[in-house]
Order: sequence, then structure tokens, then C-alpha cells
Amino acid sequence: MAPENRTWYSSTSRLIALETPLTASNTACTPKFRCQHLFVGSGVIEAGCKTAIGSHLKKSAMFWKVKGANAIIALRCCLLNGPFQDYWAARLISTFMSPTAGRPRSAASLSSLLRRRQSKFLEQCWKPGAQILVARGAPRVAGISNQPARAWYSEIATVPLMRFRVAFAFCFLAIFSAWGVLRAQKPFKEYPAIEYNNFPRPPDWEQKAEWVRARLRYPDIYGYPDHVRFAMRDGGAFPGYWTMDYPRSDRHLLAGIRRLTRIDTRSIEQVVTLDGSDDVYNWPVLYGVEVGHWALRDEDAKQLREYLLRGGFFMCDDFHGTEPYHGVREWDTFIASMSRVFPDRPIEDIPDNDPIFHTLFDLQDRFQVPGAQYFESGLTYEDGDTGKVPHWRCIRDDKGRIMVAICHNMDLGDAWEWADDPRYAEKWASLAYRIAANYFVYDLTH
Repeated sequence: MAPENRTWYSSTSRLIALETPLTASNTACTPKFRCQHLFVGSGVIEAGCKTAIGSHLKKSAMFWKVKGANAIIALRCCLLNGPFQDYWAARLISTFMSPTAGRPRSAASLSSLLRRRQSKFLEQCWKPGAQILVARGAPRVAGISNQPARAWYSEIATVPLMRFRVAFAFCFLAIFSAWGVLRAQKPFKEYPAIEYNNFPRPPDWEQKAEWVRARLRYPDIYGYPDHVRFAMRDGGAFPGYWTMDYPRSDRHLLAGIRRLTRIDTRSIEQVVTLDGSDDVYNWPVLYGVEVGHWALRDEDAKQLREYLLRGGFFMCDDFHGTEPYHGVREWDTFIASMSRVFPDRPIEDIPDNDPIFHTLFDLQDRFQVPGAQYFESGLTYEDGDTGKVPHWRCIRDDKGRIMVAICHNMDLGDAWEWADDPRYAEKWASLAYRIAANYFVYDLTH
């Protein structure tokens, strides 16, 4: 039914839709609803609700299909607004009403039918998009029955099916409690790093927030973490190439995202491992540094692929050239692992007019962002001639959206890390922060 033909009555505790035309009789009820402290609105209210709900769903940073969004909204409305029992009983009436004369089955017949059609019954009860509708005080369910519940509505609710309802509710809560435990986010943990140890934490590092960029802890070509082939100069174990710039770069970046966007950002990073658990799916954005040295195993590649296809976003940075660099062909090493993640998806250059470069800042004109090696070499590039030209590349999903952002021949991580050092040019740090802000906002909105 068109929005202009539906009146919405809402309060802080419930939202009721009357699927009736705006007639004189309905308008006459307005004082009655206002006496009950219910707000009376029109299609404008409905549009506002859709906008607010859509915005809230997008904040989850995952992609929603229409059916899935409808299902979770309908379930949440039922649980929060209070008519869950009416909803359940109305579904019982619609699903199990006797086909003859429109009369209900006997309690014994209804119980027997329940046992035989339990699976179909449950499937129907959680049909996506089902809503409670109220017409002249009689409950009914959208898309199930066009007739109000009959006088025997209250009798149906008292048959032995009540025990089934209670049992189902208990199982529902138990399953979701177990699901919550299994999918609980792992706590913050710091790791030894190549460049920094005991780097100071922000004063509010324990403050909860809606979003944080996670850093990927990956195995590398030098044997980390299980078979490390060399040690650090101080005799300590090699902490892995994934720790380059960590954690100074991360914390500087997160402070910048707080200032440049309205994302509710945590001030401290989260290190994530592809360990087969569900923890990685709690973090919408992953960052991999020095991916010219990673060496993903088959199980790592499989989980990273699953993470991306579920709606995750992976940004990688700080690898250079196509020729041997310090004995390593970094582009080839990167491709060796990424081809395990997506053997059938091409890597392509991102055009200047792509939305990812215009989501927050217009970044039509970009340039190479050098690493801290510039302080000593005076060069903005690494790895000889093949490292001179910066490449902004990607891998897209089936709908053409970027899910892997590849920053080749640049070092954004160093730009965030050294942004507070006067030796590092402001133009490089500014571009690095704007690129990150665009990428993160693109991920949250696409």
C-alpha cells in the first residue's frame, strides 16, 4: 500500500501501522490516539523511519539483502514493541485454521498437526517482512490473513501449544546466548613489534566505540610465527613483518579518522589473526602492511576470502616494485598469496572517477606518498625504476564494489606514523589521511 494511504501511530514503546485509507472515520480517531500520547503522522513519518533504519543498518558495516533486513527489522519490532505473543497467536490461527467453514481445529488435532508440520511451521513463523497490523483492535498479520482474528482467538492461545511456545522461546534464547558467546570479540592485545615496544596507549583506549580499523597478523616468508629463521639485533625473536610501523601508525591514523569523519572510532587498534575462529568477522576493515612479504597458507586464504565475501574490506600498503628488492620480488610475493584468496578475480587499476576517490574528499589528483626512508635517501620511491609510479588497484565483488584496496609503490603507513614529525611533508601526510578516510567511509556506505 502506498505511503500516502497509510497512517502511522507511534510512541517511544511501540509503532503501529493501520493498513486503512485515510478516511473521515479514521481522522475522527485522532483525538483518541492523542489522548493516549500517541504521535499521529503520515507518509513523511514512514519515510523518516525508513531513513533512520537504513542508516542504522549501514553502521553495521556489512551488506544487507532486502529480505534479511526486513526479517531482522520485523523481529526487532516484535520483541521491542510488545506484541510478540499476539504475533505468535495470529500466525497459529492463520497457519492451522481448519479449511472447512473457517473454524479452528480441535486442540488434539492442532497438537497432532504441530508435530507433523513443525519444521514448516517454524519457517512460516519467521517469514521475512512479517509485521503486526492492528485494525479496530483486532490483531492480524500482514500477508497472512486479511480477516481480523475471531472471537475464539483467546481460546487458541490457551491450548497445550503454550508449552511449545515456551519451549521454543527458551531454545531461541539459549541458541542466541551461545551464539553471542561464540562470536564475542576478542579483547585488545599488544604484540612485540619491529620498531616499537611499550608505545604509550591513548588515555581513552578502554573506551568502547562502534568502529576500529583492525591490523592483520599474517605469516610471512621468513617463517613467522611458527618457524622464524632469524632474530632481532637485541636477541629477541623476530616479531613478523606484519608489525611494521605498529602501533604508532595505527594510533595516529585512528586519531585522524576521529577528526576528519563522524565515525565513532576507537582510539586503539585491534590485531586480528586468520585463526579459523569467527573473531575476524567482528571487524569490518582489515589493514595489511608489507604484504610483499606475507605467505598465506591455504586455510588463511580461505578465511580471508570468506571474510571479504561476507562484506569485509581489506586495505594493503607498503610494498614496492616488480623487480627484486632486498632479495624479494614484492609484487610477485603479494600475488602468490592473493591468488589463493581470489584465483578467479582480476586485479584492476581504480579509475580517477571511481566513487572511492570522491566519497568524502575529492582525490582526483594524487601523488606518491613516500616512506620514512626519504629522510635518508631523499627519494620518494623504493625498488628502482619499477617503484617510481604509484598504483591504486583493487579487487571487486560481484556487484562491482571494491573489497580489496591495493596501494602499491607507496607507504601510507609511514605517512600516518610520521605525521607529527616536522621532517615529513604535510602534503604527504594529508593525502594519506584523506585516502584512508575515503576508503573507510566507502566501505561503510557501499
